[in-house]
Amino acid sequence: MRLISIHLENIRSYHDAAVEFPIGSVLLAGDIGAGKSTILLAVEFALFGIRQPELPGSALLRHGASEGSVELIFEVDSHKVVIRRVLRRVKDRIGQAPGSVTIDGLQMDLMPKEIRAKVFELLRYPESLVSRNQDLIYRFTVYTPQECMKQILFEDPEIRLDTLRKVFAIDRYKRARENLTVFLRVLRERRASHEGQVMDLRQKEDQRSLYENEKAKLLTLIDVAKNEFVNASAQTQSQKAALETIEKDISFYREQQRTFERLDSQLRAAVEKRAWAKKESGDLERYIAKIEAELSQTVPQVEPEMLRKKEQEKESLEGERRRLLEKRAAISGKISHIEEDAVKIQKLENCPLCLQAVPHEHKEGIFQKRMKSVADLKNECAILSTQVAELGRNIEEQTRLIREMIENMSRLRERQIKEAHLREKKQDLEQKNKIINECKQNVSQINSAKLPLEQSAEKSRILEQKYQAEKGVLENHLKVERALEIKYATLMKDADALDRQISLLSKEIEMKQTVKARLVFMTEQMDFLLGTCIPLITSMEKHVFTNVYREFNALFQNWFSMLIDDPALSVRLDDRFSVVVQQNGYESGVEYLSGGEKTAVALAYRLSLNRVVNDVMSSISTKDILILDEPTEGFSEDQLDRVRDVIEQLGMKQTLIVSHESKIESFVDKVIRVRKRDGESTCS
Repeated sequence: MRLISIHLENIRSYHDAAVEFPIGSVLLAGDIGAGKSTILLAVEFALFGIRQPELPGSALLRHGASEGSVELIFEVDSHKVVIRRVLRRVKDRIGQAPGSVTIDGLQMDLMPKEIRAKVFELLRYPESLVSRNQDLIYRFTVYTPQECMKQILFEDPEIRLDTLRKVFAIDRYKRARENLTVFLRVLRERRASHEGQVMDLRQKEDQRSLYENEKAKLLTLIDVAKNEFVNASAQTQSQKAALETIEKDISFYREQQRTFERLDSQLRAAVEKRAWAKKESGDLERYIAKIEAELSQTVPQVEPEMLRKKEQEKESLEGERRRLLEKRAAISGKISHIEEDAVKIQKLENCPLCLQAVPHEHKEGIFQKRMKSVADLKNECAILSTQVAELGRNIEEQTRLIREMIENMSRLRERQIKEAHLREKKQDLEQKNKIINECKQNVSQINSAKLPLEQSAEKSRILEQKYQAEKGVLENHLKVERALEIKYATLMKDADALDRQISLLSKEIEMKQTVKARLVFMTEQMDFLLGTCIPLITSMEKHVFTNVYREFNALFQNWFSMLIDDPALSVRLDDRFSVVVQQNGYESGVEYLSGGEKTAVALAYRLSLNRVVNDVMSSISTKDILILDEPTEGFSEDQLDRVRDVIEQLGMKQTLIVSHESKIESFVDKVIRVRKRDGESTCS
């Protein structure tokens, strides 16, 4: 792996800055608090995201900013990788937003945990560490903050040992041993449970044998009871067959009795019907005689055409009479008018035209003339009155004749109705006589049919008595059969109960035998695990741990001797990787060393970790990069010169050193200066 560049936006004291990392040794130089360590933390954040509590979002996002980002470009296994992570403030919480990973120009938008998993894949870190919120391999091979390295030196030995087991990937032996211990505990619990389950196996087998003997005896009793029940059933069936024969005979005679009763009912009905028919026949004969007497009187025949002709003549006479009445009325009106004129002429004194006096003779002549006209008109009226009276008499005569004709026609229609009714009654009389004859024949036939059936009632009574006697015998047979059936069913029920008990016991015994077999297998497993597997794992762990310890201790002593040239002062590691200091032949603790000596111990421990982890995990892709955070705190000028030798001996392709010591600038390939002004950091 090789870092190429990093771009920071609103990260701690950086507003918007970019840093390029060349190959070789690079120094991040600057005053304390200028922002050097921020660049290293930003690199770690880009790779693995925020982690609580080591690297929270609040420690990275610039104060007052709502969003910040880091874009890291690096090269790994000939692939150019660009990782972009985003921090976002939501209310009082700072969290990660979705980011991206670009490999050789192909961008993938991913969630923070997906970016972390992808980085582990690119760096070839074990997948088992992805889910853990720690980056132990990176922290102990690439970049370890100085305070963290000193912390591991003074940490509890057991915690430090467990941490180093994880870093060296040796913890799998401990996990395997712990898992086997848990598995053994489970096996012991199961074995104890299984032993409890099989304790009564022999007792259960004896009990099953006892039940099987009881079942054999019970089967003999069942065979006897079954034979008795079969014989009783046969007797019952025989008695039922005899009863069925009697029932068929009874049914036959009962059917004859019902036929007799039905014929008797039909006989009564035929007699009653014949009596009714005779009565109806007599009534019809009397009624027919009455109608025939009424029809003996003659009625004149009237043709409808003659009636219409008479009605037309009457209408003609009435029309002529109306005409004469109108004419007489007109003449009467004319007479009245002439008489009025005659009276006026008699009273006239002067002519209305010439106003001359009219002579009496002239008026008398005109009056007489007018009166003569009146006399003639009155004679004509008298003649008309005579004609009108004659026409009235003719009309009345015509009316009388028409009425008589209508009455005769009505009497003719009534006669026709009576004749039709007479025919119907004669037909009814014939029907009634026919019914009388049929009833007579039916009575004779029914009496003939009843004769052979008169003995059926007595025979049916005798069979009923026999049936009741045989039925009593059947009931006794049924009682015996029922008792034997109950006895047989009880024995079968007892046999079924024994079968169920034997079946349950067999299943339980089979289960216990299976458990017993498992118990034997568990015992063999436990013997193998305790006697072979766990000792083998312990031996392998001890062997691997011893090799790691030897290499780590040799490297640690070598790096320390390169940094501290003091024959009276030496260091080594105990079996828990705790630092043991020997000064002037006496052992003492690290806490009693000077500041520069403590830094030398921490740096030697750090470099030893780097080398051993890279050797143990030969496939990881971060072997060629090393980041040292303030590795020379408290060093003398002579020790600073020794640091140059250490860097040269490391032979890393890319080494980043964070320090404010100006002398280090003389033995690095590139210096990146970090400055801070008005609260904002810049790089050049």
